Amino acid sequence: MNQTWTAWTCLMAIATGAAAAPMGPVKPSAGRFSIGLEGDVSARRMEWEGGSSVETDYGSAGIMGRVSYGFTERAEVWGRFGYASLILQDPTPPRTTVEFDNAFAWGVGGGGIAMDQENWNLAIQGNYNSHGDHALQGLSSGSFDATWSDWNIGVQAQGKYDAFMPYIGLRYSDATAEYSGIFVAALGGGFDDNAQTNFGIYGGFGYDFSPEFSAYLDGRVIDELGIGGGLKYSF
Repeated sequence: MNQTWTAWTCLMAIATGAAAAPMGPVKPSAGRFSIGLEGDVSARRMEWEGGSSVETDYGSAGIMGRVSYGFTERAEVWGRFGYASLILQDPTPPRTTVEFDNAFAWGVGGGGIAMDQENWNLAIQGNYNSHGDHALQGLSSGSFDATWSDWNIGVQAQGKYDAFMPYIGLRYSDATAEYSGIFVAALGGGFDDNAQTNFGIYGGFGYDFSPEFSAYLDGRVIDELGIGGGLKYSF
């Protein structure tokens, strides 16, 4: 039993090591670029494919740079890049914890205003995030690695009150992990992992300090528990 848990723990540590990214307000500005810095802390429960009911929790903290461009006053695109730290925890006592190495993370996304009213609007956004070559601490790259990817689509209502923009939304998200490395091959593979819950709620607020500088704070529940935020400079 201990040997089985050790093998599964190694696999779950890689599979659930994903750095989520905050959603944030959608506020395009035609013809303008923006650069910014985002931080996020999240936790999500995952489960094995292939008929196994093994579950695991993970914790992740990441810092990402963000570059965006507004095509019009109603549509924008963005890209992210950075690093994330990752921790696995068994949800049952004694809640064994496994730490693993940081990894380069990147993402792309876009959003737009679907309906615009005087004091509020309805926005849509989608994001794709990925990072790979995670290795368990103490193992070299190529021994026990995995590539993570997650994506989401959200619909959010946003208030417009001068510099203040609160928002709340409903999203669908999913996450998967694929394995590679010597130890994975030795175990026979077939350990892909998926998110346990797909629908979630998110919300937060943005604030404009000036036409150039802005910030936001964001939270997510149900599909994952997360809190994040960012600073942005537009030009």
